[in-house]
Amino acid sequence: MNTPDVLADATADIAMLLLLLLLVVVVVVVHRAPEAMRFLADGKFTGWKPEFLLGRDLKSKTLGILGMGRIGKAVARRAESFGMKVLYHTRYRAKADLPWPRVSFDGLLSESDVLSLHLPLTDSTRHLIGAVQLGKMKEGAVLVNTSRGPIVDEGALVEALRSEHLFGAGLDVFEEEPKVNPRLWQLPNVVLLPHIGSGTLETRSEMGTTAATSLHEALLGKHASNTVNPEVYSSEVWQSRQT
Repeated sequence: MNTPDVLADATADIAMLLLLLLLVVVVVVVHRAPEAMRFLADGKFTGWKPEFLLGRDLKSKTLGILGMGRIGKAVARRAESFGMKVLYHTRYRAKADLPWPRVSFDGLLSESDVLSLHLPLTDSTRHLIGAVQLGKMKEGAVLVNTSRGPIVDEGALVEALRSEHLFGAGLDVFEEEPKVNPRLWQLPNVVLLPHIGSGTLETRSEMGTTAATSLHEALLGKHASNTVNPEVYSSEVWQSRQT
C-alpha cells in the first residue's frame, strides 16, 4: 500500500519553493536569493539600485509538467496563481477533466521555461532526462525535480548548468541519495534540498495514519485502502494466507 493523496499539496509547495528560489526570491538563479543573502550578510549592501541583482518574473512563463498525477495537478494550480501558462505530458492520452493542454514529450521540453518532474522511478523513467533531453530544452530554462533523483542524469545536468544552457535547477532528490553529487555544490545556479517534499507535521502525521490504517485492513483480510497491486487479493496465494 502507499499514501497517494496525503502528500500532494506539501510536495507541490516544495516544487514551487524551489522554483521561487530559482526565479523569484533573488539569489542563485533567477532572482538570486542565496547570493543576495550572502551579499547582505557580508555588509556589501549600500542601498537600492535599479539594476541590482535582477531576477526573472514567473508571470507569462510556461511551466511544463512531466507526469500529471496528483502532485503535478497541485503544482499546476499553484503556478496558475502566479500567472504562468501550464502544459503537460503523460504516457497516457489527455485527460478530459484537465484544463491544460497535453503536448508531446519533445514539445514539452522545447516549450517549457520551467520543467517540473512528477514521475515514479521505473526502468523506463531512469535517466529519462539525460544529455539529449536537456539539449532539447529551451536555452535559459529551469529544471525542478521533486520526484525521484535517478530520473535525471546528474552528470548531464551538471554540464547543462555549467554551459549555462540551463539557467538553473532546483532539486529535492538526488541520483545517489543520500549522497549529493559534489559537482552540484560547485554550481551557483542550483538550489538543493534534502528530500523534504512531504516535510510538514500535518502531512507526515497523516501519512503514518493512512499507512497504519491500510496495514490494519490487510491484516484483517480486508481489501486495504490504496492498494498498489490489487490483483494479489484475488490470487490463490493471498487466499491461502488468509486461511
